Order: sequence, then structure tokens, then C-alpha cells
Amino acid sequence: MKPFYRFSYTLIAVVLKSLFQFRVHGQENLPRGRAIIAANHQSYIDPTVIGVSTPEEIWYLAREDVFKLRFFRWLCVRVNSILIRKRRADRSALKAVLRKLAQGRKVLVFPEGTRSYDGQLQAPEHGISLLAHRSGAPVVPAYVSGTYLVLPRGRAMFRLHPVSVSFGPPLRFDELSLRDGVRLAYQTFSQRVMDAIASLKASREGRRVPNRFSRSSADGD
Repeated sequence: MKPFYRFSYTLIAVVLKSLFQFRVHGQENLPRGRAIIAANHQSYIDPTVIGVSTPEEIWYLAREDVFKLRFFRWLCVRVNSILIRKRRADRSALKAVLRKLAQGRKVLVFPEGTRSYDGQLQAPEHGISLLAHRSGAPVVPAYVSGTYLVLPRGRAMFRLHPVSVSFGPPLRFDELSLRDGVRLAYQTFSQRVMDAIASLKASREGRRVPNRFSRSSADGD
């Protein structure tokens, strides 16, 4: 790890364990080297929580409006953020992610595309399938629990609540599925990833796996 990343990793881990009863489950499911970590998205703090859950450095996607603020731009560069622009198809971000995966790195992706408004899982977009297909990297499903209650969308103050991250067995995009068309193959794999995240949620909460997800009515993060 780079010195600043290691320092931040250690400091945040201490804070999470001290104040938020932080726990990590299924860390053995994380392969060494390249992988796409696909997680649910409940809060602004999700990337930080997942980063602390992963022994190796990971790379994150950060929207361009964060980079406009000098301090956050300085911080994002040092914690492995990849700039993603607001335009519909940011090919530079896609290339940057694929390049990091080709270098054997881990990249965090939120298949839902945006933070949940109610803490529930949302329907996936197809970006996760595109990355899995183009890179050939394994996709590790991850379920983040508790961050919605710590810092939900629209709230500025933190609340104390237990936080945990659960990792599931890696998934791989099936090249043979492309015989039925790219769109269907991507839709099927994206749903498979979200189903895996839902299974992790159910195992942590002792509930049945839902058969569908909510769809946010608003765009953006």
C-alpha cells in the first residue's frame, strides 16, 4: 500500500471498530490480484467502509463534481479515485477501470449506479456486466450493512450504528451467454450479481431473498 493509503486505512479502521462495531465477513472470498468488487450503495461512506474491508488497495469511481473542490481533489487522488464525468458514456473512465484491472488491481463498482433512497436494494444497471465481460475479471459481490442508518441520503450528520461488510464467492461472466445477444447476456449477469448481493443481505439479516428490487425514481448520486 502507498503510505497515505495505509495511514488512512489504519485510522479509519480504528474509528469504525471503536464507534461502529465494525465487522467483516467472508473476506476469504476475495481473490488475490484483480477483481471487481460489486456492492450495494446506501451512503457516501460506502467506498471508505469497503476499502477498509479489503486487505489490498482498491480503486474507486468518483464523480467530477467532487474533484472541483481542491481538498477533495487532493484527497481523491491519494486514495485511488478514478474520475467519472457526468456525460452519459464516459469512455475515459471505462478505459481507466479496465487498465487498473489489467494491472492486477481491484476496483469497486456499485451496480445500482446511485445511492438508495430507502436503504433497500435497487435494480442493477448493466455497467457491471460490461466491465466483467471486457476485463474477464472475477466479480465479488459485497453487501454493506448499516451505513444507511449512519449517513443516509440527504442527511449531513453521522449517527452511531453497527456497520458490516459481507463478501460472497466470486462470479464470472459467461462468454457463452452472448449467443443470446449482448443485451440479454448483460441483463442476466447484472441480475445475477444483484441476486448474490441479496443473498448476502438475507444471510446477515436472516430473511428470505427478495425476488425483485426497488427502482429509484431520481437519477444521480
